[in-house]
Amino acid sequence: MTDGELHFYEDAELKHPIKTINWGRLPVGKKYEKTIYMANPDKEWPIVNITLNTNDEMLQVEYPQVLRPNGKAEIKLSMDVLFSQNKGLAVAQMFTGEMFIG
Repeated sequence: MTDGELHFYEDAELKHPIKTINWGRLPVGKKYEKTIYMANPDKEWPIVNITLNTNDEMLQVEYPQVLRPNGKAEIKLSMDVLFSQNKGLAVAQMFTGEMFIG
């Protein structure tokens, strides 16, 4: 049985789950990259139409739109810290997807 949710990990072996990503202190004017992993723990059903609700111009994310049953995928994150940025870097993002059962 599955919870129907995407799970996220900091390692490709899916041993270290994460709920948040701490980029630490980022000096302005540089690009930072990080790789995390997304998993679908369901053994039967894929998760499709995966989307990310983001409108932050500093954050770019590469991710799959479909995750097969019991599958995993790499997510590439990159953050460009801009000189023109005049607000904090606390950015909340959320992935969503649909699981079709039946």
